[in-house]
Amino acid sequence: MSESTQPLAIDTDSGTVRATAHRPTPDTVVYTLGGAMRGQVHVTGTHRPDRWDQFTAVRVSAGACDAVHGLAPIESLPRLRSSATGYTGYLLRWPEATGELENSRGFESSAGNSPSPRTQRALAAVFRAIGEDVRTHADFPRLLDASRERETPGLVRFLAWSARRSEGEAADHTREGEQCRRAARTAADAWLTAARWIVTLSHPAHVLVLAVVLGHHAGSLFHAAGSSAWLAEYREQMAAEEHARAQRLTAELVSLRAQLQRRRPASS
Repeated sequence: MSESTQPLAIDTDSGTVRATAHRPTPDTVVYTLGGAMRGQVHVTGTHRPDRWDQFTAVRVSAGACDAVHGLAPIESLPRLRSSATGYTGYLLRWPEATGELENSRGFESSAGNSPSPRTQRALAAVFRAIGEDVRTHADFPRLLDASRERETPGLVRFLAWSARRSEGEAADHTREGEQCRRAARTAADAWLTAARWIVTLSHPAHVLVLAVVLGHHAGSLFHAAGSSAWLAEYREQMAAEEHARAQRLTAELVSLRAQLQRRRPASS
């Protein structure tokens, strides 16, 4: 992507911002701001937040390419023309059947202060317009491919670790659920035994003790059986959720590895 001859014009409450795009690296587009705003905004491709293997999202960042590239010099942070305060933040956008979805981190200065409402609106308008503009570039698919190549090796390692962790968590929950089921059955059997005993007792003190044991209160067999059964259901639900998560992560891991293998011959 060569430097644009026609800057993008963005109308904001603070005036018109002009954004000129150039591509310093295969996986990054930098927009240099002019007009009502100064500084730079970086754009990279990335995966959807809900699908690690689908690289269809763009990340529009204030002063940095992405979370792993570190912070850019303070002087490159976007700022209003009349202000010396630059701001960091990012906007993530990805397509859905219903339209573009987005997620963002609020803007703040290098000192950790939030912008004024007017500045916030101007920054949001600029980031949204840039996120829309970059998708119109003819070489946008190559930006996504380059970002996929950059992120996939790290994502493969992360997903493999996450899948193993979820399977381990599922096994732990399953084991604890089985223990709770056994405890619930033991308490229920003891309650039934005590209930049979109480009808054979004649001494009031013995009857009173068993009545306390059979009652519905903390420490009773009835309570122990019920609470253990509830904990068993909870552990079984958690095991199912972790197992489903591990299956999803494994499927995305397989997809990413396949994408990496398909692109390896072309890049060698």
